[in-house]
Amino acid sequence: MTVEGSLIVEDDPLAIEATRHGYFGGLVAQIKVGGFPPGTWDAPLQEMWVRCLELRLRRTAFDWSNLRQELPADSGERSSAAAVDALLSAAAELLNPFYPRVYEEDATQLARLRSAFRSAGAYVVAARRGIEAHRRFLKVRGFDA
Repeated sequence: MTVEGSLIVEDDPLAIEATRHGYFGGLVAQIKVGGFPPGTWDAPLQEMWVRCLELRLRRTAFDWSNLRQELPADSGERSSAAAVDALLSAAAELLNPFYPRVYEEDATQLARLRSAFRSAGAYVVAARRGIEAHRRFLKVRGFDA
């Protein structure tokens, strides 16, 4: 949501901060409606904020994936676009375990950490392949990459 807000307000730092505060204020309102007493908001607020960022990254990866399907197959841009897609997905995977689940045991969180690192690792390998493929494409066309 912060990235989306940044696109809306472009590069004005004050507007970007105001957008972030607006999103954050919405989350605080949800916690109030949820019945959490004041003084106990830290964990649920952090959980909701990081979850929103994770879901926004996943949505951005989905949007990017759909966009790159429109690229011509022989343009060489597909491999570069695939790398961006993979890195967005890796970032989303890494965010998943890094917000506290309010009622979750430590063993469950540890298992989610391990799973997230395995998944992110696979995405990073895919991104590296895409970057190398794009470099090869550029070298074939006479560019120093």
